[in-house]
Parts: sequence; structure tokens; C-alpha cells
Amino acid sequence: MATSTSASAGESEAPRRLSQEFVAIACNQLADAADWWFDRQDRDSTTQRHGLLAYAAGRFVALYDVLRYRVVGTLRGHNQRVNCVRWITETQLVSCASDGEVIVWHCGEGSVSCIHSV
Repeated sequence: MATSTSASAGESEAPRRLSQEFVAIACNQLADAADWWFDRQDRDSTTQRHGLLAYAAGRFVALYDVLRYRVVGTLRGHNQRVNCVRWITETQLVSCASDGEVIVWHCGEGSVSCIHSV
């Protein structure tokens, strides 16, 4: 952890420890910049939905766990802003960027890998 001091001239103050309280990653403001995979059997019900929300965040794709209320992964691979993300199966995600690059991702148990890039 970093330390910080803020003493007036002539005063001596002990260093304070800084702690991380909050980290955020914003979604790109585009109509197709987010997609939520949840159990498709619950699509028409009002029961608790679960799964991962994938959203475009600059040149990255962020994976947000809706049950734990936190980003659980960031997919890096695009060189330009990501414009669209879509789940195509429970474990496969497609992302498209401003430069026309399309990446198919495989999101397995505890790992994410690029399957194909065009």
C-alpha cells in the first residue's frame, strides 16, 4: 500500500496508509455494448436471474457477476473501442470493435481464452 503525508509547513505528521475502496469500469455508451447471459429456462419468469453480464469497456470486454456485484474478468484483445458484445452460448462470447475486428471468446471455469480473431 502507498503512504501519504499532508503536513503544513513546520508540522510533522505520521504517514497514513491508503487503501483501495472502489474500482469501476464504465460501459461504452452504445446500444449493443452489453449482453447478459442467464439461465434461458428462467427467461420468462420473475425468479432470480443469474449469470454473467458482458459489456464493452473501452478496448476491453468486462465480465460482471450479477450475484456477487463485481467485475470478475476483463478480456483484452482489441486495439480499438469495442462496439458490440453478444453471448452465443453459455460459454462463448463474441465482441466486435471499431476497426472491424471480431473476437470469439471461450469463458470456461476459471479461464477465458480467445478462440478466433478476424
